[in-house]
Amino acid sequence: MRGLPKFFASAWIVALTALALALPAYAESKKVTLSAKRPLAWTTSTVVAIGDQPNHEIAQRVYSYEITSPDPDFNGFKTTNHVQADEVAGTGSHRGYAVWPLKNGDTVYVKFEGTHKTMVKDGGAWETPFEGKFEFVGGTGKYKNIKGSSTYKGKATPDGAGWEAVVDVQY
Repeated sequence: MRGLPKFFASAWIVALTALALALPAYAESKKVTLSAKRPLAWTTSTVVAIGDQPNHEIAQRVYSYEITSPDPDFNGFKTTNHVQADEVAGTGSHRGYAVWPLKNGDTVYVKFEGTHKTMVKDGGAWETPFEGKFEFVGGTGKYKNIKGSSTYKGKATPDGAGWEAVVDVQY
């Protein structure tokens, strides 16, 4: 009977070690402020008129944003965004994925979705406010187990587009 407590102690140590190895270990957890800007032009754009109502389109687009942040880990790189939009006269929903090639050589993968509404002002000028949510879905190097999600808000005009977000991120 003397060996029984040692057995239970050993079993607990093995169980706790297995649990610790199964959980991702986050080296950092912090709040990151992000800003993004881009020219209005798309890298590629394919638009299909649906025909069920006037101006209903499905669009597949690729474009790039330049991300800036006070946090050096998330500052000064250009994204590649793959987005699908379902819209009537510029108003509708969008969703897609973004690839963030960080300056240190690692990559972060982002999933996003939201809504947008185009408004035409007197004289023909327009703007399209948009908002949505995004989440980190993976990465490479020290960002392999990156986690975090947030909301974004932005606006597109003939001069370009941009958005801002604050995200709690762990990696």
